[in-house]
Amino acid sequence: VYPLVVWVWGLVRPRLVRRSPIEPTVTVLIPAYNEAGAIANTLRAMLVQDYPKDKLQILVVSDASEDGTDDIVRSFADRGVQLLRQEQRGGKALGLNAAVQRASGEIVVFSDANSQFAPDAVRNMVQNFADPSVGYVTGKLQLMSSEATVAGGGIAAYMRYEEAVRSMETRIGSVIGVNGGCDAIRRELYSDIPRELITDFV
Repeated sequence: VYPLVVWVWGLVRPRLVRRSPIEPTVTVLIPAYNEAGAIANTLRAMLVQDYPKDKLQILVVSDASEDGTDDIVRSFADRGVQLLRQEQRGGKALGLNAAVQRASGEIVVFSDANSQFAPDAVRNMVQNFADPSVGYVTGKLQLMSSEATVAGGGIAAYMRYEEAVRSMETRIGSVIGVNGGCDAIRRELYSDIPRELITDFV
C-alpha cells in the first residue's frame, strides 16, 4: 500500500529538486574496521572524483583496525587522504560522530570502506544541495559480486524495489531511509548518533 500512496502523492503534488552545478567544500567520510582487502580501491576511486581537489577532503575513521588497514590509508597521505584512528572499538556510529568533528566540508558524503563510487558520484550528489530545502541526499547503490558483476537473484530484486520506492519518495520531497554507503548531508544538520542505532535510518 505504501508505494502506491507515495506514487499517487507524487503525481498529485510533486516537489521537484532544483539542482544546479555548485561546488561547495566536501568531506568524504569512510568508516573502516579491518578493511585491508578493500580500502585501497575505495580510496583510489575517491581520488579520481570529478571534483576540485582543493575542495575535497577524504577522511578515513578506523575503528581500532588490526589488519593493516591503517597502514594502507597512511600510504595515501601524500595524496591528501587523512586517517582518524579510534584506539578502542566503538562502532560505526561513534566513528562517524568523531569524524564529523574533523570534517572541514560544508557537505559530508558518507562511503563504506568497500564502496566503489563512480567518477561523477560526488558531483551528482552535491548538485542537489543547490536547492536550499534539501538537507540529505542518497545515491544509487548497486551490489556487486566478487567477480565485479551486478549481484543477481533476490538481492538485486530487493535493491530495485528499494530504489523505486526512494525515487517515488524523492518526488514528494522526503526519503525514509538511505543507502548508507552512498549518501550525503549538510554538515550543519548532522547530529551525533547513539552507538546502538543504525545510521542509515537515523
